[in-house]
Formats: sequence, structure tokens, C-alpha cells
Amino acid sequence: MTQPVRGKRILIATDGSPMAMESVRLVRDLIDYDSIESITILGVIEPQQSPAFTAVSPTLWAELADAAKEVAEEAVGGALAELQDAAPNVETRIEHGWAAAAIVDTAKQIQADLVVMGSRGWGEARALLLGSVSEDVLHSAPCPVLIVRRQPVPKQSSEPTTAAQA
Repeated sequence: MTQPVRGKRILIATDGSPMAMESVRLVRDLIDYDSIESITILGVIEPQQSPAFTAVSPTLWAELADAAKEVAEEAVGGALAELQDAAPNVETRIEHGWAAAAIVDTAKQIQADLVVMGSRGWGEARALLLGSVSEDVLHSAPCPVLIVRRQPVPKQSSEPTTAAQA
């Protein structure tokens, strides 16, 4: 039987979405905490952008920035709550910048051995138009990346069920 490798560092990136929280629960349920040096939970506040030629008041910008910070803090707090009783060495971070770049930069800074994140599951067409944070991280991270995605919904049989089958 092989022994777990000691000193591993895990980075969990979260935006508070259902799939991000599923990735936190997966870590909680699968990791041998005695073999983990640290777990870092990361939330990212992305830059606010205004449509071209649109005047946005400084007050509205401040409200948007406050709301983005609150969302990131809630996402990180929710992930921490899921792990708090199970994992002894958990730290939290909130970074500013584009999500994929901030995740990769943080993975490098903490010398992560694994990045864990959820997938939005938008599909190829939307990802092609909007980009995919998980795909960018997968191709740029300095370590393995575990992307947790939705479980496929089982297809319903089109054949009617008879009393003998039920």
C-alpha cells in the first residue's frame, strides 16, 4: 500500500456558484487531511467594466465594487464553512484581477500541488464566445487542475413501465 505524499498544498478557487461549492465538498470528502500541508480558498474580484460610451457615476462604481467584494467574501466564507470542521490548515484569500490569471498567479505564489475548481458547464458555444476560466487555468496552471463539473442527468426511458417491471 502506498503512503500519501506529505506536504501537499491545495488551492480551491470559488465564485460561490453551485459547481464551485460542489468542488469544495469533493475536496472535503476525498482528501486525507493528515497528508495535506495547507488548503487555500481563493475568491477573485474581477474588474468592473462599463459598456463603451456609457457614463457611470462614481457612486454607482463604488456600489458595484462593494457588491463584488461582498460576493467574493460570501463565496470564500461559504467554502470555509464547508471545510472548517474537516480541514485543520485552511487559509482564505481574495484577489483582484481577471479570474484565470489570479488563480494561476496564486497557484504559483503558494506553490500549489493541485488546483480545484468548478465548471460552469456553459457548453462549447458560449465558452467560445465568452472564454472559459477553467479551461484557461487548466492550460496555464503550474500544477494539476481538478475541474468538477455537473453530473449528467440520466436519460429517461421512452418505453412505458408495466406493472411487472415496477
